[in-house]
Amino acid sequence: MEFYVFWKLLLVYGFILVGVLLGGVVGSYKERVQKEMVNLLINLITPLQVFIIILVSQFNLSIESILQIIGIAIISHYTQFYIGLKYFSKKSDDYRRIGAQTLHGSFPNSLYYITPIILLVFPEELLIIPVIYASAMTTIKATFLPLQVHNLGIKSKNESLGQTLRKLLLFPPFLGILFGILFRALPQFQTSDFLIALKTPLSQITSAVSAILIGISLVGISKKRVKFYKNALMQTALIRFVLGMLIFLCLGFILHFPNYQTEIRTILFLIICAPPAQNNVIYSIYFEFDEQFAALGVVVLTLIGLIMLPLMLWFGLSLL
Repeated sequence: MEFYVFWKLLLVYGFILVGVLLGGVVGSYKERVQKEMVNLLINLITPLQVFIIILVSQFNLSIESILQIIGIAIISHYTQFYIGLKYFSKKSDDYRRIGAQTLHGSFPNSLYYITPIILLVFPEELLIIPVIYASAMTTIKATFLPLQVHNLGIKSKNESLGQTLRKLLLFPPFLGILFGILFRALPQFQTSDFLIALKTPLSQITSAVSAILIGISLVGISKKRVKFYKNALMQTALIRFVLGMLIFLCLGFILHFPNYQTEIRTILFLIICAPPAQNNVIYSIYFEFDEQFAALGVVVLTLIGLIMLPLMLWFGLSLL
């Protein structure tokens, strides 16, 4: 099982290597290439992906089970976000890095990292669990994250709340959610086979472009800079993994599911304690956070998560 997950993640590292090579080739045009890739992801690919997910997803769980999954996703995110923010702020006054740390601490890789584990260890129908969780995280990123950033004072320090709200309403991923809900509510709505067929390759494109962007961001990081990030990486790992475990230990045992209770609890435990999401790098660039730390954090914390995976899986299946 660990080997299969490693193999899947190896593909990600392959795309990261492509990004490193591309970053070396473009040289002085690196920032421009980054900007165009971010614009492509934020303004086109991500809104289209969200739109399609809303239109084609079919949930087979009860509404009570879905609400529990969404509930623990929201609670864990905001707990890690605000505790992480307070903790990181005590350790540093570099708000660009604090922003990237806070993203990594509160947004896990809730889909790509978990999918191969479910396919190998759990019944296939439980793939719906990370889909629901990832949808909740995507919704938060597309709606409340710009407001959270405004409250942190990291990007829009000179903008009023009204200006930030206008940006929110024009934020492309949010528009993808809005149009997806509107289309699904139409009386004549029918799921299109074309959209279903488009969902998987679009996710693969998103993962590939995100990983390449990580690689480009890594270009130019000196050994001195890596050493400089060492403490920040450990601080972020503490919020991402240790605080995630504590949150689940406080809340996980009160979750009740009529079927596959141990399996669903274990999957949620793995998600809450998963490494940070790849597209945190995209949002770090978009919100003018420290993208080099964000890129390095994805790589290092994913390796840490992979090392911890067998023990975490044993804990979930044995004790939950």
